[in-house]
Amino acid sequence: QDPDMTWAKQKELLNTTILPSGVPLKEKWDNERYPFRVWKSHAGPKTLPIKEFPNVKFISMTRNGIDVLSSMIPFFNSHTEEFRKMWGGFPPADTGSME
Repeated sequence: QDPDMTWAKQKELLNTTILPSGVPLKEKWDNERYPFRVWKSHAGPKTLPIKEFPNVKFISMTRNGIDVLSSMIPFFNSHTEEFRKMWGGFPPADTGSME
């Protein structure tokens, strides 16, 4: 995956990619048993084409702020000094403890 991948580029790849077995990805992608698509994205409302596709269901999920913080602190504390140097000292070396 490429962070700069647009939907147009992704769609082109879905329609033109040939798998190592020689089967076009499109044959795996278009399946009568699964007439729906599921996409995961970090895109926000300004990026998603919600108004352009009124018949498409978009599901938005969020996390409780306390849960975000409780997982963010151990995540930040798990980074090595080498990683922090690459990112200009971020995240801070001691973001606190969960105790």
